[in-house]
Amino acid sequence: MVMPTRPGMVYNLTTLKLIDLNGIELQEIPLQPVLDKPGLYEGSTFVPPNDFFHLGVSAELLPVVLMLHGLTCKKD
Repeated sequence: MVMPTRPGMVYNLTTLKLIDLNGIELQEIPLQPVLDKPGLYEGSTFVPPNDFFHLGVSAELLPVVLMLHGLTCKKD
């Protein structure tokens, strides 16, 4: 189970990635929201690698509108 540390900025977590120490993606696990627990996501079970690894999470962020020197820019 995964929960974002800044839930107000995240719209939807999509995938959890297992990445080796050289930056090579070992596995990608789709995430789904837990229906009765807002902000919490789950994926399928997996067997972790036999060596150290990093976790990466892909997410859709809430649209942000930025004001730059009087110009309005929308970040998707």
